[in-house]
Amino acid sequence: MELENSHPSVVVDLGSGPHRINSDVSVRPDVWYQYIVERSGKHVKLTIREEGRDGDILHVKEEVISGKFHRKRAIGPQRRPLIKRDL
Repeated sequence: MELENSHPSVVVDLGSGPHRINSDVSVRPDVWYQYIVERSGKHVKLTIREEGRDGDILHVKEEVISGKFHRKRAIGPQRRPLIKRDL
């Protein structure tokens, strides 16, 4: 995640070089935001959730990115099967 001229962006590389997705929203220092990046295959979605007076406002930018690596990869803790051992 990067911030350029008050606009959030994310750089994604699926194997064909880096691709930047720029949000159209201009963020302000006096407002809370949540940045959400989702990927499914070639589809990458950048969502900026803005805390508004009457509820949250979602700013969504979605792009299809070319590349060699389109399979999903797990990020974060991995679940492993439990192994039963005799003592």
